[in-house]
Amino acid sequence: MSVVVLFNGEVQSWVNKLRNPEHWQPGCIAVDEQGHTWTAIVGDERDGALLWLANDEL
Repeated sequence: MSVVVLFNGEVQSWVNKLRNPEHWQPGCIAVDEQGHTWTAIVGDERDGALLWLANDEL
């Protein structure tokens, strides 16, 4: 499985698994191959996000 991470509508990177929200700033959106999305929330630009919150029902 691949996950693409976007910020402000621009691709930032892709990863093989969604993990380490602290490596991304809040507001990043992750999209997997099936179209499921997550948003990195809580935190700040310096310390990164606290968690990935699913935007879809799983």
